[in-house]
Amino acid sequence: MTLSFALDSGGAKSGATSAFFAGDGLTNKIAKTAKSIGKMHQYLTHLSYLKKTLKGDRIKLMVTFEKHTTSNWLYDIILGGQDGLVNVLGIVLGVSAAGGGNKIIVAASLAAAFAEAVSMGAVAYTSALSAKDHYEKEWQREEQEIDTVPEKERDELREIYTQRGFSGDLLEKIIQTLTANRQVWLKTMMAEELNLEPVDANSIVRQSFIVGVAALIASFVPIWPFIFFAPQLAVPVSLVVSAVTLFFAGAYEAKTFVGVWWKKGGQMVLIGLGAALAGFSIGKIFQV
Repeated sequence: MTLSFALDSGGAKSGATSAFFAGDGLTNKIAKTAKSIGKMHQYLTHLSYLKKTLKGDRIKLMVTFEKHTTSNWLYDIILGGQDGLVNVLGIVLGVSAAGGGNKIIVAASLAAAFAEAVSMGAVAYTSALSAKDHYEKEWQREEQEIDTVPEKERDELREIYTQRGFSGDLLEKIIQTLTANRQVWLKTMMAEELNLEPVDANSIVRQSFIVGVAALIASFVPIWPFIFFAPQLAVPVSLVVSAVTLFFAGAYEAKTFVGVWWKKGGQMVLIGLGAALAGFSIGKIFQV
């Protein structure tokens, strides 16, 4: 979820996350200070609010929280895919190091792949349920605090926006407008103070399914070389294709979210292969 500001002299401007101001001196200050506002949080459902008049300047402030579904499912794919690939690669290398033939390696890896997919899907499901319960619990706590100590909650909100560059009358008007609507106030505190996002109950099953399927598909990356090549060649081929896949996954994640693509790609390769090589070491040591 992002909060952004743009100036408008009267016409409408489209955009899922936007704010419109019309005025002279005020707009210049807003344009300058609004640059300090970055991401608030992701995955909140659409919410538009805030219309206010300030010092004779017409101010129309509309903030929309956009649910970034693309980022959400992409994260699930990367999470499930990386886990599935790394775990099965470790098994492939471990069984190979223990002297297992291709049939044994493929059979063991396929069994592990399907078990891993089910496990990852179940973990994603229970994690999402836990996150949903936690959000609802914190929501109730914030509701109680707004009812019992509203000035303390206003001070917390004031501190947040002070850190983002707002001050004086503009800051007070923003706080006044945000707290005028109870639902807006609550959602702002949840996102800004607690850095929590609501969990859509309808998306929990879909999320767990995506994670599980991604884990299953990625598990075949280190397996297929053992279907077509002898073990002596299959092992290095499996390592190379797995490393390349991990690198591109990390680079794409950095391009989509944040980070330097080659650093993120290299980091994912090192972590993934390091974990997989642990399986190889165990197989080599125990020969089982």
